[in-house]
Amino acid sequence: MLDVSGPGRAQPMVVYKHEYVDRLLPPDRFSEPNAAAHASLDAQIERHKAILGDSDLNFYIVINDYGTDLGLAFAETDVAQADLETTIGLLMSGQYSNPVRVVAFNIAERWAEDASEDIAREISRRADLAGHELPSSIEAFVDSHLGPDRQLTLRLA
Repeated sequence: MLDVSGPGRAQPMVVYKHEYVDRLLPPDRFSEPNAAAHASLDAQIERHKAILGDSDLNFYIVINDYGTDLGLAFAETDVAQADLETTIGLLMSGQYSNPVRVVAFNIAERWAEDASEDIAREISRRADLAGHELPSSIEAFVDSHLGPDRQLTLRLA
């Protein structure tokens, strides 16, 4: 690799892999806070590897409308909280200001699909069974995917 940032002509520059540098430097090279941050990052990486690995998990992410300034964007979602139950719970508790779609995907099976209608139907079913009105934050989401004249669930006493 050449370093062209210096004056005059290009100078050769050596680039070392992370593993090589780790072998050359003493293990206590990090200050205590840096070592703690490094250990925390390693633990987080391992947790995400365990979650995403070769497992056969479905993930659900919400596309939220953040208004005229920011527009449509995927809502920030921790991988560990991208399962169906958590996504429905977050929608029903009003954690999203204006959800537009829910995208489901499975890395191992190599598929992705719009799960909005299925999610809207399940939210409507749960609200009906509990005898609750839909939260205002998701009423438009449910109506746009099921229609305003959606069928209510009949509760038997």
